Amino acid sequence: MAQSYYTSKLPENCRRITLYKNGFTIDEGEFRDFEVEENKKFMENIEAGILPKELQGKDKSIMNVAIKDKSSQIYTKNKSQEEKTLYKGQGVKLGSSNSNLNEEEINKIIASNPTDIKEIKIDDNNPITTIQIRLYNGKKIIQKFNYNHTVEDLFQFVYGHTPINFSLFFDFPLKKIERNNKTLQEENLLGVIITQKL
Repeated sequence: MAQSYYTSKLPENCRRITLYKNGFTIDEGEFRDFEVEENKKFMENIEAGILPKELQGKDKSIMNVAIKDKSSQIYTKNKSQEEKTLYKGQGVKLGSSNSNLNEEEINKIIASNPTDIKEIKIDDNNPITTIQIRLYNGKKIIQKFNYNHTVEDLFQFVYGHTPINFSLFFDFPLKKIERNNKTLQEENLLGVIITQKL
């Protein structure tokens, strides 16, 4: 299970990934720079719902995964840290798209349904979270929301970018987000990475 660990009490077997603009760390360990292709692919797999063997339990069970999003910050190494390491693990696919449409058909549908992107108005006097959204085509969007924005606000925002039927997922394994009017805080969607599937 993946969750934000800014506000959540995490289970003992939870692996902690801290995401920076230029790389990431696992359990506050050595920094993994995105300039290294293996590290870049590692995070792309995480965002796509592919859980590497490194993050599985000793009995091959799926571990809990918590992601702290610091993607607006650039990581600076401490002098005591060693040089960047490569990730050589393999992934386990946990989710896939159910769409039978090809890219050209999808683009035609989107082009025939022009829509305005929903503006997310941020109240600086209320708590703010940052959500990373990975669209079906691989494009990434990073958007700020207030804790009291609703799941419906989230869906409307994504629909503005891709006006086509879709589903949103988070967690490991991927958990479908049900469309409703509850707040992002109520649905534990603070600081998460969301994957869109058609």
